[in-house]
Amino acid sequence: MVSQTVKSNTTLLQQAIAHHQAGRLRQAEHIYEQIIEVESENANAYNLLGVIAHQEGKNDIAFQLISKSIAKDSNQPSFYNNLGSVLGEQGKLDDAIQSYQRALSINPDYAEAHNNLGVALQEQGKLDDAIQSYRRALSINPDYAKAHNNLAKLKRHTKYDDEIQKMEVLHRKLDITAEQRMHLAFGLGKAFEDLGEHEKSFKFILEGNELKRNTYTYNIFEDMDFFNNLKNVFNGQLFY
Repeated sequence: MVSQTVKSNTTLLQQAIAHHQAGRLRQAEHIYEQIIEVESENANAYNLLGVIAHQEGKNDIAFQLISKSIAKDSNQPSFYNNLGSVLGEQGKLDDAIQSYQRALSINPDYAEAHNNLGVALQEQGKLDDAIQSYRRALSINPDYAKAHNNLAKLKRHTKYDDEIQKMEVLHRKLDITAEQRMHLAFGLGKAFEDLGEHEKSFKFILEGNELKRNTYTYNIFEDMDFFNNLKNVFNGQLFY
């Protein structure tokens, strides 16, 4: 019976995540709550309810829900990464950094956590450490557009270097998303501004702004990595 309940909740979780990814937050929230009513120890449902709370700016509630998910399953790096994002929004940068570091102690190859750690370090003024974190994220995922943009905005480009060229190659790909292209356009705009190539810089910044306007309605939380982490729900540990 227990196994059948878990299997049923797994199906419900898949349905909820589909709603969540499509921006149908009320439907997703309802199903997450339904899962918890049947299976009170379902850490993933608590985590994703916390994600919704964070998206809605209810960070105190998000903190409570995601903390509860960690109390039920302390081995999921995405939970700590999500908690770090909540703590960062609350201005608790030291705690956010500790949470990202905890995520990385479980999974050192977690590109999103390295990037988010870089953001928190940058906000603390630890710029060299932030640059190292962004570069670590890119060493794990060379196509991580947001990390390219974060690095480009932080460092001062003095030459047409390998990091600019990698952004250009990725920007030319036809199969990247509009959001990825937006981050790359802004990163390239900053890089070429540093190099004094103002016409090229303006072109990329104009493209980035246009893409941001076109995608804003569909992804108003573009600076968060929560949706990237939904895929981590469906790992082997879910089917216990």
